[in-house]
Amino acid sequence: MKSIIYTVCIFGMLLCFTSCKKHSESEIRKMISSKVNLDMESLEMIEGILQTEPFLLKDYKFIVYADSGECMTCAIQEMHKWNLFSDSLERDYDISFMYILSPKKNEYENLKSDVLRKKLAYSVFIDSSNQFAKMNKNILSKSIYHVFILDNNNNIIYVGDPRINDKLFNILWRSIETVKKKYSFNEATEKVLQFQFES
Repeated sequence: MKSIIYTVCIFGMLLCFTSCKKHSESEIRKMISSKVNLDMESLEMIEGILQTEPFLLKDYKFIVYADSGECMTCAIQEMHKWNLFSDSLERDYDISFMYILSPKKNEYENLKSDVLRKKLAYSVFIDSSNQFAKMNKNILSKSIYHVFILDNNNNIIYVGDPRINDKLFNILWRSIETVKKKYSFNEATEKVLQFQFES
């Protein structure tokens, strides 16, 4: 029973069961169009080898976040898997990728060593004092909501891991294209939400 509940939560955005869909919709609506504070001065940056210009100048920012309740080793391993995906998006959009990791205090040294040793493609921000979460209480605590895209005003326009299946990738693409068409903020937000919850 526990495994069934866990599976439903992980893929809540994708499943058609009414109760789970309503629950996911309510949570995602809290995030879509909310603003993210990217004051990164209190975070330690390890620059990626492919980071050729400041990420804040890009039209879109793709953020992968892992808080202290998540497995840091797993998060680092996943970073390499993002590279092929990020390459395809960068060909079509002015987008930057960044990772924000908030390790437990006893994980900090090992985490930093691992990141430096792996020479990752994109910049990693190590948040040892959990400042990112404190500045952004609109970001939900569940890890399934820790992958998101911001527009050039740092508003969230997409939530979820687009590698899960083609439907989520299509939602990502349509969300960015909607913002590019320069709708009013409210119109763009409503269209993005419609994409998220189409059956």
